[in-house]
Amino acid sequence: MNESGEVIGLNTQKLIKKNVTGIGFALSSTDLLLVLRRFYPGVAPALIAATVPMKAGESAVEQGTVAISSDPDAAAIYIDGKFHGNTPATLKLAAGSHVVLLKSSGRPDYSRTLEIPKASKLTLKAIFTVPQP
Repeated sequence: MNESGEVIGLNTQKLIKKNVTGIGFALSSTDLLLVLRRFYPGVAPALIAATVPMKAGESAVEQGTVAISSDPDAAAIYIDGKFHGNTPATLKLAAGSHVVLLKSSGRPDYSRTLEIPKASKLTLKAIFTVPQP
């Protein structure tokens, strides 16, 4: 779970041995979507579309696709104040203006306003800087 209490990953394995505190392994929600796309191509697009619901009367043509990545990876993505997962991710957004905020632990937030044209494909790569002491 992230700091907002939203699920961002799936536990996959836990190692428990004598004299070892439990070590857990998880698959990020982004990696989970990649696996679903590979093995269930008809299911994953529905999950991606569900992350940004369409408004009544809105069609896919009135949306744009934004591929968001960051350096380093795994930054939390907020679109118009709502959490949408972690980088890297591909999101469908309604055409129009959106505020994109990326948060990475120990680094200043990255914020941009994007104008999404209808039926567009955009790429956004955030490069986080290390804060100066």
